[in-house]
Amino acid sequence: MEKMNRSQQTKQKILLAAFALLKENGVKSLSAANIAKNAGISKSSFFHHFNQIEDFYLYILDSIIAYFNQQAEQHQFDNLEQFIRFSTRFVFDFIDQSPEVFTAVHSFLDQFRNSPETMKHFVHMVEQNIAKWSGDLAHFFPKDFDKQRIERLSYLLDIFVIGLSNHYIIMNNRSRYEQVSEDFIAMMLSYLEQQNEHKKPL
Repeated sequence: MEKMNRSQQTKQKILLAAFALLKENGVKSLSAANIAKNAGISKSSFFHHFNQIEDFYLYILDSIIAYFNQQAEQHQFDNLEQFIRFSTRFVFDFIDQSPEVFTAVHSFLDQFRNSPETMKHFVHMVEQNIAKWSGDLAHFFPKDFDKQRIERLSYLLDIFVIGLSNHYIIMNNRSRYEQVSEDFIAMMLSYLEQQNEHKKPL
C-alpha cells in the first residue's frame, strides 16, 4: 500500500471528522466550518484542500467507491456470481455499520442536480468506475460479447447495487433483500446461459 502524503493525510482527517459529525448530528451538520472544527483545522485549510463544499462531497463518494474496489481487489472471484454476492454483502454491511453515510450520499446527489459542473464530475466518476468493472469482469462474459455489451451489463450491475442500497437503507430488511439479490443473480446467470445456448451448433 502506498504511503499517503501530507495532503492525503489531511484529507483523510477531514473525511473522518465529517463521518463523525454525520454519526452524531446528521447530514445538516456538514458545513465547512463544522467539519474543519471537528478535524482540528482552520476553515481556510479546509478550502485549501477542497475549493468548495461540493468538491468535498465528491471526495466522500470517491472514497466509498475506492474502498469498495480496494475490498474487491482482496478477493479472487472465480465467476460473476461471486462478484455480485460480494457487492451485495458490501452494501448490507456498509449500511448496517454506517447508515448515516449513505443517507448523506442521497442528500449530496440532490444537491448535485443544481450544479452542472459538479454533476459533470460525478458522471465522470461513475463512468470511470463502470469502465473499471467492464475491464475487470470481461472474462466472466461470453467471448463473443463486445465491449459495448459488457459495458451495458456493467451499468446494469451498478444500477442493481445502487438500487439495492436505496431500498435497504429505507426498508432495513436484510433477509428480504438477500433473497432479492439471489433472484437477481439467478436472472443474470440464466441470461448468460441462454446466450451460450444460442451459440451451440444444432
